[in-house]
Amino acid sequence: MSAAAMGSFESPARANPFDRFLALRVPVTWETAYYIAVIGVAIGLRFWNLGDRALHHDESIHAQWSWSLLQGGYHHSPIFHGPFYYHFEALIFLFFGANDYTARISAAITGTALVTLPLLLRRRLGAAGTMAAVAFLAFSPTLVYYSRFFREDIYMGFFTLLMAVAMWRYLAEGRERWLGLFAAAFTGNVLTKEGSFLVIAVFLVYIDVYLASQLARKTLRSRDLESPVRQWVLTLALAPWAFLVAGLWPLIGGLRERMDWDELPRAGDMLVLLGTFTLPLITPLSRTYVLEPLHLVKKDELNWETHLQSGISVSDGLALTGLFAITVSIAAFVGLQWRARFWTIAFVACGFVYLTLMTSCWTNLDGLVSGPWGSLDYWQTQQSVARGGQPWFYYDMLMPMYEFLPLVLAVGGIWWSLVRGDAFTRQRAWRAWGDKPEARRLAAGLVAVAAVAALSLIVIAWLPGGMAGVLGRVLMFLVAVAAVVAIAWPWGRRAAGLVVVVAAIGALSFFSLCAMIMVSYTRGDVPKDMLIYTQTSPQLVQIDRHIEQLAQATGLGYNLPIAVDTTDSYAWPWAWYLRDYKHVTYVSFASGPPAGQWDVLLVDASNANKVNQSLADANSTQYGTPVDYSHRWWFDEVYKTALTTGPYQSDTWKTIWDGVAHGGWLDTWFHYWRDHDPGRPPGSANAVAYFPASFDTKTGLVSGKPVEPPKPTVDDAGRPQFGGKGTQPGQFFAPAGIARDANGDLYVIDSDTSRLQKFDAKGNFVASVDVRKNPDDPNEQSQPWGVAVAPDGTVVVADTFGWRITEFTADLKPTGISFGKAPTGSTPGDYDLYGPRAIAFDAAGNMWVTDTGDDRIQVYTLAGKYVRTIGGKGSGPGQFSEPVGISIASDGVVFVADMYNSRVEILNPDGSYKSSFTVEGWGGKEVTDKPYLTALTDGRVAVGVPSDGQVRIYTRDGHLAATITDNVQPLDLPYGIAETSDGKLWVVEGGSARVREFTIP
Repeated sequence: MSAAAMGSFESPARANPFDRFLALRVPVTWETAYYIAVIGVAIGLRFWNLGDRALHHDESIHAQWSWSLLQGGYHHSPIFHGPFYYHFEALIFLFFGANDYTARISAAITGTALVTLPLLLRRRLGAAGTMAAVAFLAFSPTLVYYSRFFREDIYMGFFTLLMAVAMWRYLAEGRERWLGLFAAAFTGNVLTKEGSFLVIAVFLVYIDVYLASQLARKTLRSRDLESPVRQWVLTLALAPWAFLVAGLWPLIGGLRERMDWDELPRAGDMLVLLGTFTLPLITPLSRTYVLEPLHLVKKDELNWETHLQSGISVSDGLALTGLFAITVSIAAFVGLQWRARFWTIAFVACGFVYLTLMTSCWTNLDGLVSGPWGSLDYWQTQQSVARGGQPWFYYDMLMPMYEFLPLVLAVGGIWWSLVRGDAFTRQRAWRAWGDKPEARRLAAGLVAVAAVAALSLIVIAWLPGGMAGVLGRVLMFLVAVAAVVAIAWPWGRRAAGLVVVVAAIGALSFFSLCAMIMVSYTRGDVPKDMLIYTQTSPQLVQIDRHIEQLAQATGLGYNLPIAVDTTDSYAWPWAWYLRDYKHVTYVSFASGPPAGQWDVLLVDASNANKVNQSLADANSTQYGTPVDYSHRWWFDEVYKTALTTGPYQSDTWKTIWDGVAHGGWLDTWFHYWRDHDPGRPPGSANAVAYFPASFDTKTGLVSGKPVEPPKPTVDDAGRPQFGGKGTQPGQFFAPAGIARDANGDLYVIDSDTSRLQKFDAKGNFVASVDVRKNPDDPNEQSQPWGVAVAPDGTVVVADTFGWRITEFTADLKPTGISFGKAPTGSTPGDYDLYGPRAIAFDAAGNMWVTDTGDDRIQVYTLAGKYVRTIGGKGSGPGQFSEPVGISIASDGVVFVADMYNSRVEILNPDGSYKSSFTVEGWGGKEVTDKPYLTALTDGRVAVGVPSDGQVRIYTRDGHLAATITDNVQPLDLPYGIAETSDGKLWVVEGGSARVREFTIP
């Protein structure tokens, strides 16, 4: 054919990438269907009901900062990591809006993408290995939880696995695309969290050692000296220098010739790439390990946290520029000698992305310092801080609780890689998962093996305890082993390893799925799992709904004025939930609420008494009954004290052995592994929310009626009651003591507000008074717990932590009599009162005061003159240990609640010892567990047991005659007790801030 004729034919046009994508056909096989199904379920697990759980403290910070990024207010800070996922989540907010659900979408996307990564290694893993890896990632309890949790964990996990995938693909194929993907994954990792430097260190060490093994093999093979021992020895000898060999490869021709290294192994390429990308980012280590030790700069002069967060001086800027110029130049020298074009493109592209995100798209130039310098500089200074106060064995304890399935398989994988692998495959235990010809033929039998193992372990796990249970478990185990052996016997020894692996997966998969469901769904924000340090309580979300209802009901909307206590980081997660409100102040309430008018107060429980006192001082009727809620709570961390010594001390292992052999540790571990329930209530940091008195949190409506003192009501059983928690007259916060006068009027003292309130015989509010010396001084020490009425009607208050006794008239006017001194630490004098708790009057009109801290009773006249001291510290007759309540019967017999001795001590009218009897339930060490008592007119004595929620009636010889309790509305910290003229008891409930009337049995 002539050239002209040939020229008449046109070459077919090459299809563009989009057309090639459309023409792509993926064959639908059972394996493809499996991947589609598992990944589909993984998507559902990660996206279903994402907003159901309250945002955790850390999540709220990240969500708030991502939202602020859209508003132009985000600046990178190493303290809160990032900035990759802030930008990712901001993009989500831009398209889908900001709420609890959307705040976790980027994590769910990343968690789903992580599940797909094993598909890139299918040729290396084989079908079985890839299918297993995808399933393990899809249903991992830890990964599912963190895929639904907006924190850096899942992003770092994704980029770390992506680095591993890219590394293995490059080592296997040598294509530059995998080097590029490795560089991108590296950049994503360092843009996520500073912990990535630990990941990078692991990669560097592994690649360095692997390169050393390859170089050693080349040298030994060329000399025909190959042997396992020589291979290990030469590898270890070369490992400290392998990175230099890779970096200086073009310059060491002579050495390469002597060692018979013809070309740089692919591991060397990986090492050059990772090393040159890492070197500039570890520049901050020069401050700690070079500049300061050599006194080239002053200590902390270049400390990011203290000196470089903003307003960097010219000299500091030049110093940082010079240091980075050195490290970047070294990296460039090595990289350009290696592969100039590829390294330049990769380094510039990744560096540009890194700096763009660190500077919030070049809007925050401080990011040029906070990123490259501040990230590692701040992170290394924080390594001495134990986040969450967790012990050294925390992860050793955590992993078997959640990732026991891959952990068990990893043990076998380690054995296989060490015994069966070579220098390369020892680091790739997944080859044990390679395709086996027998697997397809034996599929039905393997399913049977898995089913037998699963059913057997389920039965074993829930068999009852005792010897019968132990024998049952042993028998069930033997039956299961026999059944598996019987199924697998025809396959021969070659299938033994496969059978063991399938049996392990079958036995543990059920419990792994249960752990995943429990931690992520059934109680995602109820801390029965130790997977996360702490969790925001769902009660906080309920408070947020009340705020929304109030904003709507008042018509103020986002202009609703709100004050939030910042004590103990209580501003989070409120800063997220209140992000749209325009009049929110964040300030510490340690000295009381901030000045101004606030419709909502959100207060740390430790400051609630200050707020209550402030509101009481101002006679405020603005707020209704405060709402107690748990702000955040956590798994009961009793394990922290299990081991007090380090892992390398003999006492540690002795304690572990004692715990396992004699302390029931294995039983405790097993039941938690099975049930994921500690069987104990969580620890919590509590708070109080104050809403207007006119706002009804049940209906979400605001009433226009004027606020009046609450009237007496009845409980669910029809018993009279009065009080309730709040700032209104007639309400309490922490009522303690109660006394009745001859007219039947009642006097109740509130230990939180230092208010003494008077009520009539039916519980109607009459009057109140502040018992402090100077009510205008918020710092005056005061916490009254006791009140009594003298024969002449004088009302006397025991100010326990004001260290004094103060007297008032029946209409609550101060009489001017007040005495007592704070403890000095020396031998107490006549008027030294170390926590006067309760008061009683004898027939002569003398007051008997329980001086709790000094373990004695002080007797004074009504005028305040000292009479005598009774008792002293001890457990003998006439001695006391933390005396609290006191009451004197009509015949002069004195009853004293001797708390730590767990007894009622009975004294003669002259104070001499008469008898005593034991009270079960006393002796607690909590400050709230303080028992009161009162002598009844029928000769018996009524005794409060706060820890058990009971009032017990005893005869004088200690016989338990009756118990007052309520199963429907339990007594909540019963304190003061007063008998009525018609034979009933008014009982103060400190926990529910009310006074209830009970009939004496």
